Amino acid sequence: HGSSMSVAELGNALKNVHEQTGRKIDIVNLAGSATNTMEVAYELKDHAKYLVGSQGIQAGGNMPFAMTLNEIQNANRDRAQTPDEVVGYLMLMNSMAGGTLSALDLDKAGAVKESWNQLSQALLDAKVSGEKLHDLIKNTQDFQGRSTNEAYQNSRDAIHFAKLVKD
Repeated sequence: HGSSMSVAELGNALKNVHEQTGRKIDIVNLAGSATNTMEVAYELKDHAKYLVGSQGIQAGGNMPFAMTLNEIQNANRDRAQTPDEVVGYLMLMNSMAGGTLSALDLDKAGAVKESWNQLSQALLDAKVSGEKLHDLIKNTQDFQGRSTNEAYQNSRDAIHFAKLVKD
């Protein structure tokens, strides 16, 4: 409807659901580009179990939601599925549509943030120059193919960045 939510607004919406129901949402599936980032995962970590989305640009090949939900419903007729099994279905259905998704276990988002903070502090303590950091970031893998969209230009793979720092 021509509107959008910020990451903080999405976090607040899930927080409200969690508070009203007393339960975390099992799976948040975000359709769109660059939805699986550390920032989004950390914002949602206390109110959902899994985040399914793309870390790259989704160029038109989004998940076939109607087909996916139908398959999950059919599978649940025989027995209730765990959130882990539903995430598996989401990944399978998306791969059939040619998309690029990942699933994040949000229970681990706090540990990821802590590790990132430790790496950042180690870089500060080692007095790594801004120029060297810029070079590392420039050489870090991205999923956007050097997008012309300014919002995606600085998105990089954190694990690849850490490996470059280590090397």
